[in-house]
Amino acid sequence: MIPQTRVVAHTRQRLQQIADELTELTPTDFDRVHSTAINPESGKVVIETTHATAALRTALAARYGGDAVALFVTPRRAVTLTGWQNDTSPF
Repeated sequence: MIPQTRVVAHTRQRLQQIADELTELTPTDFDRVHSTAINPESGKVVIETTHATAALRTALAARYGGDAVALFVTPRRAVTLTGWQNDTSPF
């Protein structure tokens, strides 16, 4: 197998810098960002959020451009607390 290289818009270093910035930002527009990861296939930082508001999309595009980030929206799930720490007595 012969290794292939391809030209990308952003270096891995730049994508990691974006991912790191997103986890450290605290403005209201970024409150719903839950996690970030670099997707080597797309060459973008994938941002997981429960709600992609217009303000969030606009802020991300203004700060990083449309070709450096992608949103992955996961609906909010109810958290069920199970385990011995959350047992309640039936008596």
